[in-house]
Amino acid sequence: MPPPTPAAMLRLPPPLVPSQFPVTPNLLLTPNTKPAQSIPTAIVSALPSKKPPKAMLLPEPLLVVPGILPVHFIVSKINNRRDMKKGFTLIELLVVSTIIITLIGIGSVSYVRALQTSRDSRRKTDLEQIRQALETYRSENGSYPTTATWKNSGVLYPTYLTTIPSDPKAGYLYGYIRTTATTYVLCAALEVTTTPISCGTGTCGTGTCSYAATNP
Repeated sequence: MPPPTPAAMLRLPPPLVPSQFPVTPNLLLTPNTKPAQSIPTAIVSALPSKKPPKAMLLPEPLLVVPGILPVHFIVSKINNRRDMKKGFTLIELLVVSTIIITLIGIGSVSYVRALQTSRDSRRKTDLEQIRQALETYRSENGSYPTTATWKNSGVLYPTYLTTIPSDPKAGYLYGYIRTTATTYVLCAALEVTTTPISCGTGTCGTGTCSYAATNP
């Protein structure tokens, strides 16, 4: 017997026509017109929740060493002491105020002394300028100017001095006394060195004469 051909192997039965479909009597498909009923709340609450459970926070382990207090206890004590030291006590405020007042006083004294030293340096410079002008005047006129006229215009000023120097402190004066035609004394009152000196009949105003320049 010869083997079946491929066409015979793939041969299918003929399709059914609509009239040949089996029909079940009294079987009707009707749509469901009843509204959907909600699930009772009690049943919903009983259902397991889909949310992941919250992680439980475990307390940090205490490091306990025999004979030594726990670390947490020591740290809490240190924090409490820091909180107590946040404010200043009355004694601390008084000490700080005293230190500040002392520093201000020292600074004020140093500042005043610096001003006095600066004015004394200027006084010495002024007297040296006057002395040089007096020497030039004598070399041209044969004698020094008189006590009463040395500040007058036309004597030392403006020929030998552009201006007549004056003491930098109010009330203080430069004293000039011509003792003879060829001798004189220039005086000034210093503020740092207050040792009095003799200025003849001259005066330094409200200051005490403590520095002098004389003819060479």
